[in-house]
Amino acid sequence: MKCALHPVADAIAVCQGCGRGICSQCIISANDEPASCSSLCSSRINKAASATNALQSRARLSAIVTAIFCLGSGAVFALMGILVWLENIQKFWRLAIFSCLLSIIFFVIGLLYARLARRRAGEGENENRTPLA
Repeated sequence: MKCALHPVADAIAVCQGCGRGICSQCIISANDEPASCSSLCSSRINKAASATNALQSRARLSAIVTAIFCLGSGAVFALMGILVWLENIQKFWRLAIFSCLLSIIFFVIGLLYARLARRRAGEGENENRTPLA
């Protein structure tokens, strides 16, 4: 691949903002930053990175809230099923079994969402990638 501005020079990188080839004279990013060919592309890359981080934060928060809701609902259904069972009300035995089954389902879903939130938190800390604009 050749440089977009210098057709005789070989490209050493690809601009993460526009996808053009960049030679050693055109590259403006530092070693730890994504390659960019201009300040416009550099700002575009930074905006995309901050938007991605914001979306990851929202997704992580959503998973945490869902996990708490499901675990709380599971606890309520378990308590309701146990209370009906302990009261020994014969005509509501189906309700007790149904409540206990719902509690198991909500607990499992809550644990899965808690695991998802933990995994997303780990990805956000470990990965330092910048999406293409």
